[in-house]
Amino acid sequence: MHAAVRCVAAAAVVAAALWAVLPGGGELAPFDVDAAIAVPEGTEALENDRRVSIDPAVFDVTLWYTPPEPPRPAPEPVPTPPARVTIELLGISTVMTEDGEPVPVAVVYDTEGDTVQTLKVGAVYKGQTIAAIVGGVVTVRVGSRSVDLELESGEER
Repeated sequence: MHAAVRCVAAAAVVAAALWAVLPGGGELAPFDVDAAIAVPEGTEALENDRRVSIDPAVFDVTLWYTPPEPPRPAPEPVPTPPARVTIELLGISTVMTEDGEPVPVAVVYDTEGDTVQTLKVGAVYKGQTIAAIVGGVVTVRVGSRSVDLELESGEER
């Protein structure tokens, strides 16, 4: 099969070479431009003063329809991180009220403000509420979350 294809290809190359080299056998007839643009018999030629009007509105057609982009879904809200407690419990102490009653207070260290505060039950400090002081545990409420701060086991009460 490959031999037959090679023979046909070789014959085609030889034929093309001979056609390019050998003379054509005749000359081309001269081209008459006037005869090519002459108006055939029985038809009316346009006169120079008669003009053809073209309506440009014909060309105001949508040729390519691009569909609108689909609506993008609303971005999901970024969840706010839970409020964090920024105080550390240093100790629990007792102070006397004007009536002479002892009231427990929490001695806390503010890690953001680098200050020490003394807070009693119900006190609000930077959005953190002291909810309860029981034994060695101070309950701090931040938003809807409650966190228990405990004294380390080696510390005195």
